[in-house]
Amino acid sequence: MGGSGTAAVGPPRETPVTRFLDDRRIPYRRIVHPTPALTARDVAEQAGIHPGQVVKTMALASKEGSYVLALVPGDRRLDIQAVRRRTGHRLSLLRPEKIPEVTGYRVGAVAPFGLKSPPLCIVAEEALFQWTELNISSGHPLLSCQLAAEGLKPFVDGGIFALSRPEPQSS
Repeated sequence: MGGSGTAAVGPPRETPVTRFLDDRRIPYRRIVHPTPALTARDVAEQAGIHPGQVVKTMALASKEGSYVLALVPGDRRLDIQAVRRRTGHRLSLLRPEKIPEVTGYRVGAVAPFGLKSPPLCIVAEEALFQWTELNISSGHPLLSCQLAAEGLKPFVDGGIFALSRPEPQSS
């Protein structure tokens, strides 16, 4: 009916993350983003939440060839040394070009669930759990998932501890 003939592209009905949550009957709310949300700040602004409620899922490569996931609040910066000390693995940030190959997600949309290959472990910043609800990526930039913080804890098998520091303040 008129228009350019191109259908508007919206968020997918289902992603590996939503399948994971649905299969385990973990309650969550779908948050549709009007524009692609590729940073924690984008997600927070579009979802109307505090950046600290946005879970940044960071993939760290181990020297042994596997990887560790670190869950960090959107308003904090990962301290890789803290994760190294806690896990005992020599780790570095996974190179951006390797992220899709290893996790199955594009840079900016990595999620803690529905991964292409399982991580050695998942670790999380303790400050995340000051919130009752957290927002995780669905694996697609137009959709995120809001769930109870307690719903994330059982999957954090590598420990919940201080593994980040505040983001530097911009002037």
